[in-house]
Amino acid sequence: MHIPDGFLTPGVAGGTLVGSGLAWGWGTHRLRALSVEEIPRLGLAGALLFTLEVIAFPIPGGTSVHLSGVPLITLWLGVPQAVFLSGVGLFLQALFGHGGILTWGANMLNIGILGSLIPAAFVRIHPGRISVFLGTTLAILTGALFTTVELSLSGTLPLHPTLWIMLGATAPVAILEGLITATAVHFLSGP
Repeated sequence: MHIPDGFLTPGVAGGTLVGSGLAWGWGTHRLRALSVEEIPRLGLAGALLFTLEVIAFPIPGGTSVHLSGVPLITLWLGVPQAVFLSGVGLFLQALFGHGGILTWGANMLNIGILGSLIPAAFVRIHPGRISVFLGTTLAILTGALFTTVELSLSGTLPLHPTLWIMLGATAPVAILEGLITATAVHFLSGP
């Protein structure tokens, strides 16, 4: 769901940049509370996130669909860590032409912020594998919805047909990521 540069109006790109920048700053600030033992896990999670998000499949409308890993990182390490790592990963990917530097805020909102807050909320309300699966799947689909709305608000693509194309292309990946995340969280939580 990376949006490339040039696809969003300055208002949409700027508005999402401000909100996402504040969220990333919060996540970065919260890293001060990490213990020395947690830092290697943060590095491993960052490598996983970067790798998963680089493997993308283009879909009509100029964007792409891919696994994100953000829900897994959130449920493994925490929301602040996932928000921080998403921001760094999305910026590095933008430097390599995957996504955009000027659209970092929108991509961060769609992938990093929604991808961490929604699964965390589901699991907090009702812990268990079903909540992990549903929270992850909904987070990915909500990111696709937000991507479509941002593209529509910018006049890049019409909302109606694009929404169904985006959700249809994203649904299989969202379900797959939900299954992978539920399985991985179960494995990481031990017997």
